[in-house]
Formats: sequence, structure tokens, C-alpha cells
Amino acid sequence: MPRFEVLDGKEAGKVVDVTSDEACDVGTSRRAKLRIPDRGISYSHARIVYEGDAFVLRDLRSTEGTFVNGARVDEARLRSGDEITFGKTRVRFVDASQIEAPPAAPGTGRFEKPAPATGRFEKPAPGTGRFERPAPGTGRFEKPAPAAGRLEEPAPAAPAADQATGGAPDAAAIAARRRDAPAARRCAP
Repeated sequence: MPRFEVLDGKEAGKVVDVTSDEACDVGTSRRAKLRIPDRGISYSHARIVYEGDAFVLRDLRSTEGTFVNGARVDEARLRSGDEITFGKTRVRFVDASQIEAPPAAPGTGRFEKPAPATGRFEKPAPGTGRFERPAPGTGRFEKPAPAAGRLEEPAPAAPAADQATGGAPDAAAIAARRRDAPAARRCAP
């Protein structure tokens, strides 16, 4: 039976079964089938209905939006394993009818064993949300290259000493340099 599993937030661990007969409302309303008490969720946040051969999620113009696997959506067909974010709460859609069994080993009628684990953890690549393997032979991840266009400019030269004040810099000259200097030079990332 298709269901939604709340992964985090105040309702973590909650499981809501859904059927193809009725719509599943999501929100903070007491009438919502998937009621989630989260400040980032609207009263009527989204609706999930069964259309054709799949469940379809529709955002009901919520303030914070609805995200499926990290992408903001107005409408999306759900597949088993999809991770939906309502406000700050993550929910996983699980449909046992969509889960495929691994192929059987030829001639045995048994399932193949999965490949042995390497014992190394994979981390998402910065800014992509995708997983990458460690650099070969090191077991460590390579440092990402700096983003283009974000080079740090050298600091401006010290202000010239004012001869009239005996070597002390002129306050008006310093103020003019600060005003004219771009913000990128003043605050390095």
C-alpha cells in the first residue's frame, strides 16, 4: 500500500497510508490527512491525488513552496523513494508496487548478491547535490576549484602621508578612498 513516511520535524516517524480512492491533503489544517505542524507549511499546502497510473502532487500556491528531490515543483508525478520537502519537514513517498526486485542470477532462480562495499563513504560534490567518489588511491576527496569570477583583489595601498600635518594621513583623503573603493575590495569572502 502506498504511504508517506515523515523523516524529520515534530512528526518524525509518522506514517500515513494513502489510497487511490481519495485525495491526500497536506497542511496544518486539522482536516489534512498528512497534517504537519511546521511554521513553513501553509494551512492547505498541497494535495496528492491518484491520476491514471500514478500519484500526482500539486502545490496549492503555498508560501514556502513544495520540493521533490530538491527541485521546486507546482505539480509532479511521484515515484517510490521520492523525497518531498514541505516547509522544513522532509517526507518520503513509498509505493511497494513500484519497487522492482533485483534480477535473478541466470539459471539459478535466485537473486544476485550485491557488490561488496568499499568501506568508503561518499560525500555530495559541492553545489551539485550529487555524489562523487574519492580521488583514486587517496581515499580523500579533492578540494573543489574556486568559483570563476570570485578572485580576491589586492588590498588598496596605504594612503599617502600628508606633508602639511607632519606625516599623518589626511582624513578627507581616507574617506574619499573608502567611498570610491568597490565593496569586493573591502570585504574579502
